[in-house]
Amino acid sequence: MRFESLSVLAFLASRGWAQSSLDDFRSLCSTGQEQGTKTFNNGITAEYICRVKASSDTDPIEENAKSSEECAAKCGTNCSNAVWQYTKNRCLLYSTRVNLSYHSRGSIYLKPTGTVGDTPKEEESDCPHEKQACEDELDALRRQLDATEEYNEHTERHLDDFRDANRELEAELKACRQEQDDLDTKSKSCLREKDELDTNNKTCRR
Repeated sequence: MRFESLSVLAFLASRGWAQSSLDDFRSLCSTGQEQGTKTFNNGITAEYICRVKASSDTDPIEENAKSSEECAAKCGTNCSNAVWQYTKNRCLLYSTRVNLSYHSRGSIYLKPTGTVGDTPKEEESDCPHEKQACEDELDALRRQLDATEEYNEHTERHLDDFRDANRELEAELKACRQEQDDLDTKSKSCLREKDELDTNNKTCRR
C-alpha cells in the first residue's frame, strides 16, 4: 500500500512537471508565434525559434532542464546555441554552428545574446591615431606660420629700407629741380643782358 502511494505521488509529480514544461513552451510558442526574443527572470536574453530541430558536425552536450530559462542559463555565454526539448526536460548544448529544420514538435532553439546589466564592449577607437595625426598637422601649420611671419618680417625690413632710399631719392630729385630752376633763372638773366648789349651796340654804330 505504501509503495502504491509513492508511485501515485511520483506520477502526479511527473504530470505536474510535464504540465509546467508545457506551459513554459506555450508561453513562448503560442499559435502563430514562431520566433522572438525573450529576457528571462534570471536576466539572460535569448533569441528563440519554435518547433525546430538542430544538427551539427559535433555532438551536443546533454543537460537536464525543466524550463527554457534553465536551458538558456546552462548555455549562458559558454555555448553558441541550445535546443530545449520540453517533452523530455532535456537541454542540448552546441558549441558550433547548427543547421535548423522545422517540424520538430516540443523543441525550442535558443541563442543567448547577453545578460541584463552587461555593458556593451566599447569598439576600439582610432582616436589616439586621429589625435596624433591632428597634432602632427597642427605642428606643421605652426612651422608654416612661423616661416610666414619670418618672411613677412624680412619683407617689412626690406620695405623700410626701400622707403628710406625712396625718401633720399626724392630729396635729391628736389634738390636737382631746385638747381635746374636756379640755372634756368640765370640763363634767362644772361639772355636779357645779351639782348641789352646787342641793342646798345646797334645804337653806337649809328
